[in-house]
Order: sequence, then C-alpha cells, then structure tokens
Amino acid sequence: MEVLATGDFNSVIKLPNNYFKTDLHLRPVEYLVSRVDKQGNLQVLVLSPFEVNELMPLFRKGKTPLKLHMFTMRIFERQDVLINNDRLQLPLCRPVSVISEESRAMAAMLLASGSLYFNSQSEQEAFARYLGLIPQPWTDQQTLAFESGMITNTGFLRADSAFRKANWEDFMVETFSFTEDPIKLVKKILRGRHPVVNEVAHVIRLLDDAFLVPIDY
Repeated sequence: MEVLATGDFNSVIKLPNNYFKTDLHLRPVEYLVSRVDKQGNLQVLVLSPFEVNELMPLFRKGKTPLKLHMFTMRIFERQDVLINNDRLQLPLCRPVSVISEESRAMAAMLLASGSLYFNSQSEQEAFARYLGLIPQPWTDQQTLAFESGMITNTGFLRADSAFRKANWEDFMVETFSFTEDPIKLVKKILRGRHPVVNEVAHVIRLLDDAFLVPIDY
C-alpha cells in the first residue's frame, strides 16, 4: 500500500513555460483521507488545504465513504501526530479509522512530513523497513551480507543482492519502497523541514549510526 498525493498538493506553484526553478518548496503534510477497499487494503491520499476546504461540506454531512484525518510531523518525543485522534476525523458518523504505527502508510507520512521522532520501537522498525534499511545489531548472517557488500555502510540492503532475494519473507522486503539508498533523500527532506535539526533525534540517529535507537517509553 502506497500513500498517494493529489495533483493540487504536488502543484505548490504554477511556473511559466521555460521558467527555471531554483528553489523547491515542500508543502506541509496536514490533511489526508483514508478508505479500506473491498479486499481490506488501506488506501491513503494526501490533500492540499484548498481541497480540504472545498470538500469540507461533504465530510461534515457524511456524504463520502472517505475519512478525513489531520496530520502533523513529530518534532519532539511522545508528540501526537493527530492522525488517529478520533475527535479530529470526519465524518463523525463513520467508525474511527486507525492507521497503525507498523503500516507503510505511517512510515511514508513520517518521511514526507520530516518527523524527527518515533513513538515506539515497532514504528521505528517499520520506518527502517520502508527505507530498505537493516539497522544494527545484526545477526551473523546479516554481518556476512555486510562484509560481502550486500548491505551498505548505511544499513541499506541492496535491491539487486542475492541476500535480499533469498531472504524476501524474513526481511518483509515487500514493505521496502526504495531500490537505491535513500539516506541522502531523507536528510534533504529533514533539512527542508527544519532549519535546525537536533542531532539526538531518533531519525537522525538511525540514519547516522545505522543502529536501532532504544525507545523505552
């Protein structure tokens, strides 16, 4: 399951033809809608504030099968990202929609928003899998894979490695979303979201040290 975004969310500004854009602006991730299809799969779509404003009458009156959520990036420990707060979901007449910490959807939202902290160990592990990372501590088998070059210094499991193909189910590779090491991309997103980044933040430590960060609350 992937998190999708509307065209309006992606089109922050409309540029004239042949105009060279030197500055990329990251629109904040604030609203999304969710639904469960007939096969029981969760589908998530990120909306722009303009779209939410235009569609709000439908959500308030319950004239849509979709559930509207609010979202905010986690910039300090234990912060509520709002997505599963039932008081901030519309329409109220429908059952509360929950996007679990272990889901690809949550990992994608944490990445896109530039969140700095994880709420649990399972959320951190799901985020690492989403990036294709096998953070330390490693098993003996994983250490051999690193020594043979199949796992990089950042902990990224190479997409073309025999180790990745042979351990598809064990590593839940179907949850991986990158075929190339995404560490530089993730750091660019974080720099774009935060003028100053706390070096002890969970995400920073995971990326820099390639070790799982102890989360004991």
